[in-house]
Amino acid sequence: MGKKTRSSDHRVQETLSIQVFKEILKDKPDRVKELLKDEMTHRPRLPEQEPFVKYLKSQTNAKKLSEVTGIDYTTVEHWFRFTKYFSYPSKEHWNIIKKHFNKIKYDEELNYEENKEWK
Repeated sequence: MGKKTRSSDHRVQETLSIQVFKEILKDKPDRVKELLKDEMTHRPRLPEQEPFVKYLKSQTNAKKLSEVTGIDYTTVEHWFRFTKYFSYPSKEHWNIIKKHFNKIKYDEELNYEENKEWK
């Protein structure tokens, strides 16, 4: 839509994927309107990485969690890392995996989302 800055006043970097989507959508205004209905969200209350990873490891391991949930091991193992390559489970994945824990912790933090507006 031609926006150049985020609500944080940071400049939007145009990547190759943005250029490709601009080309795909340039003659499809209805599709653009449909996509704009989806709001961008973020999860500002996520727990700190180290206690979260320790919690996960106290409940299960990546291999077992992948097997019982059917979520790819390459996705799950990122949640168990203490390195910069760590990632939190998505809200959807969290609501699948928590069913396999003895004690559910951080449920509110992982499910809480706020809308993030563009300028």
